[in-house]
Amino acid sequence: MQYLTALEVSLILKVQENTIYQWARRGVISFDRLGEKCVRFRKEDIEEFMTSGRNRPFKIKKENERPR
Repeated sequence: MQYLTALEVSLILKVQENTIYQWARRGVISFDRLGEKCVRFRKEDIEEFMTSGRNRPFKIKKENERPR
């Protein structure tokens, strides 16, 4: 099992590091706590996250959709 830091995950997913921490808090992405302040992400979980389609947590607007 290989662990990744939030920075490494952010580079893989092409999002900001802060976004990774937000997703972890919201339960969008799984993580392991290795100490009081040490959070790591399993490489297998990140690969699954990428292939599952969950890496698009925001609704994409359609061209003809009206704003609310």
